[in-house]
Amino acid sequence: MGKLDGNRPPAGARRVALVATGGAPAAKALLADIVEALPVYAGLAGVAAPDVVRVAPGHAGADCDATLLVLGAEGSPELGGLAPGTRAYALLCLEGRGPADAGEALLGVRRACTEEGLSWQGGLVVSGAEHLPRLMRTPRMGWARRRVSEATDRLLMALLAGRPLPPQLARPSRLATVAAGLCAMMARATR
Repeated sequence: MGKLDGNRPPAGARRVALVATGGAPAAKALLADIVEALPVYAGLAGVAAPDVVRVAPGHAGADCDATLLVLGAEGSPELGGLAPGTRAYALLCLEGRGPADAGEALLGVRRACTEEGLSWQGGLVVSGAEHLPRLMRTPRMGWARRRVSEATDRLLMALLAGRPLPPQLARPSRLATVAAGLCAMMARATR
């Protein structure tokens, strides 16, 4: 699946397994954003939106031709049940960790996918992800979320096209994270 056959490009995803590990608020927020954005981008690309199946870590998703692993800081996916050769993309949310941890985290997920026989396609690491839940009420392409939204969109387009994604790193705007922190402090102070 997803391999080049002569000059034909790989087929886009028809059925996508969403495998989310951990209950990190940032991972949940980005997962909701992805589920909402995927059919929109499929429409813009002129392709049918893939069926999205939420799969519990370590459970069956063998009938899916692509998987999107949405991981919190623990970054250790349980991949049982996915068919060998399934295209695997990853979205890692590093809460409380900086960009320096991104490469190692993504490499660990890549190794796990390769060991399970999945076809590693690349991934996105969002550092400073602990700020995302507070920022999700702001416009998706507004100044606060734009960097993360654009990187997420590149991930979705690669998934829809069945193409690899070079490693991506994104983080919310520093100014937005400072503003979100101040708002949270003020809200606690007024209670």
